[in-house]
Amino acid sequence: MLLFTAAAVAASIWLFRDRSNATPRIAVATPRPASSESVTSNERPAKTDPTTATLAEALALPSPAERTREFGRLIEAWIMRDPEAALEYVRQMPRGREYTSALLMLLDRISRRDPSRALTLTRELVQSPEEMQIYSVIFDRMARESVAAAVDSLSLVPAGEGRLGAIRTLLSVWTRQNFDAAMAWAQQLPDAQERAVAVESALGDLSSTDPAAAIELARKSLTGRAFERAVSNALRRLTETDPAAASRLVGLLRPGDEHTMAASSVARALARQDIESALAWVNTIPIDLTRWMVLNSVLAVWAQKDRDAAARYVLAVPPGHALDFAVRQVAPYLAAEPHDAIAWAAALPTDAARAAAYPMIASAWAQRAPAEAVRWAAGLREDPKNAEAITAAFGYWQLQDARAAHAWLETADLVPAMKRRLLGH
Repeated sequence: MLLFTAAAVAASIWLFRDRSNATPRIAVATPRPASSESVTSNERPAKTDPTTATLAEALALPSPAERTREFGRLIEAWIMRDPEAALEYVRQMPRGREYTSALLMLLDRISRRDPSRALTLTRELVQSPEEMQIYSVIFDRMARESVAAAVDSLSLVPAGEGRLGAIRTLLSVWTRQNFDAAMAWAQQLPDAQERAVAVESALGDLSSTDPAAAIELARKSLTGRAFERAVSNALRRLTETDPAAASRLVGLLRPGDEHTMAASSVARALARQDIESALAWVNTIPIDLTRWMVLNSVLAVWAQKDRDAAARYVLAVPPGHALDFAVRQVAPYLAAEPHDAIAWAAALPTDAARAAAYPMIASAWAQRAPAEAVRWAAGLREDPKNAEAITAAFGYWQLQDARAAHAWLETADLVPAMKRRLLGH
């Protein structure tokens, strides 16, 4: 018999631990070598088995952590000694956390000797999403022993989340053994949802070794959200090794969060190699908001390499939202030299850009010298730059020296509403 994989063990342990208390974890035990014990349905347990009394005591414990720990220990021992008796006991349990724990341990034990019977029992007894995880556990073991047997056993799994989990697990094992065969099987599944799940799972494994090929197969085999996820996953891998190639494929993703995140990652990777090439690529992005956000990814890399050059670039950006976005990205880096940062902000071409710069400068400066940053911000007599900059800096001063911050605030030349705002009133 094969041991649990690490993923299967983690899934099982997660169900047995107390989610609100740190408690010892109860792992699924590795079975003893086969003996003369029976796991046939002909045996009927003795309901007077002494273990039932101690289990009842465990279930009556008032502490959830202690109850989980003690019940898990007892039911695990009973399952190892007499799984058929334990099965009859579990059938009579009310559904809940302890039932789920016992059921998963029991089905895992039976599946090690008789996978088909375990799947039949799973279909009968499993209902909740947590319980459905047992399908993945069983198919992980079956696929490692025999992919063909695992494929045949899918007929015993009803449609739904449990079957989809079994397919994912089967493909994760199969693709590492024979990708072409696994992919061919996935592509011919008649059910559209199951086909998409299988193909996406197969491509997930291919992405780690050949992300460009995974993207090409995704274009031929997937649509909708499955396509987006598969391409996003492959692009992350491709960006690490060949950002130029990744930059040519980002456009496959529809506008949205995944497209923006992928484009930002590509822009950072390109900027680490060559700032000018990264900027040129960013300017090809047709959607304004995406372009501004991706430009910030380049500026973040650039400001760490050469903040003065990045600052000069921002000064040359035409007035508008793109400038305001860029200002917020670069200003915190310049605040390492506050007086230079202030002079740079003053040279910005619009009030909106300066309003974006001053709070960023004040916040970054206040992390090192909050009193100085607050006093500077208080000297800004233009709203909203004054309000936002003081607010950004004052919180750091309160954290560092609340008494001094409040003493300053009492005599500061600020309107009462601003003072109340700083105090959180």
